[in-house]
Amino acid sequence: MKWTPRAIAWAFLLVLLPVPVLAQEGSGDADDDGSRTDWFPGVFVVAPLRAAPLEVRLGGGLFVTERDIDDSIDGSNLEAQVAVGVRIPVVRFQDEAPGRPAIDLGFEVGVFSRFFMESIEKEQIGTDYRVGVPLGIRYGMWDVRLTLLHVSSHFGDDYLDDNPQPVFQVSREGLELLLGVRPGFDGRLYVGGDLNLGRSEDFTGTGDPGDPFVLFTTVEKWAFRFGAEWDPTRWGDKQIAPFAAADFEITEFTERIASHVMAGAAFRIKTVRLLLNAEFHDGPSPLGQFRTIDEKWIGASLTVEL
Repeated sequence: MKWTPRAIAWAFLLVLLPVPVLAQEGSGDADDDGSRTDWFPGVFVVAPLRAAPLEVRLGGGLFVTERDIDDSIDGSNLEAQVAVGVRIPVVRFQDEAPGRPAIDLGFEVGVFSRFFMESIEKEQIGTDYRVGVPLGIRYGMWDVRLTLLHVSSHFGDDYLDDNPQPVFQVSREGLELLLGVRPGFDGRLYVGGDLNLGRSEDFTGTGDPGDPFVLFTTVEKWAFRFGAEWDPTRWGDKQIAPFAAADFEITEFTERIASHVMAGAAFRIKTVRLLLNAEFHDGPSPLGQFRTIDEKWIGASLTVEL
């Protein structure tokens, strides 16, 4: 089966439509042994990745960016990044207990945009969209997350007007797998990757006998990722503490590893965490339209975890 946006939408409906009916059949509270299904538990069993650029989150920042591409935006440029997303744990199948892992299923949607701040229009450079259904499993120090996802990427119209360049269809449907371990130092190590089952395709040529159309794939088949996190306000009991995280990724279409490193201070206020980050990126861009283009950026951002 080829996963398309329509197929993913139907999967969402199959997951979410039974919720109101089933929620009325019980209180939604877990039994004493934690084995009862719990609808909308409020917290995922597997915490989100801290430094992965396209992890669904709510936040934004300012960055000085250099991109290895021929366009009219030369040298170091001030850019803004905005991420608007929500992650909803839909159902907790069971809580963790001796001999039994915690398992849940959720829904996530995120929009990631980049803006050129040195123009009067503050033109939008590009935007990525991510929609996913993550299945999480946690047992002891181990985390596993399998996500059915759709990602698509688009240039900003104003950016293309000022910087004409080829535009390709860049979208994919696939599976993302992550395996994490929390060895006890208020942190987590993880490894994983993507397998893209549905990949957009494009044509080049005029179609004339002397210049026939050539079909080519514009999205990588696979990506490999690994990283580390140290975060005492998440994995420990501190209300205010420094944190650090690093994420590294390489794809089928790139030869360099994309490195994304961040550090800062985290503040927990009741059920909300505020993270003030300093960030550095070097390697292929996380923006879908620039996935094979090297870029560097350094700057500061704020992330809000509800």
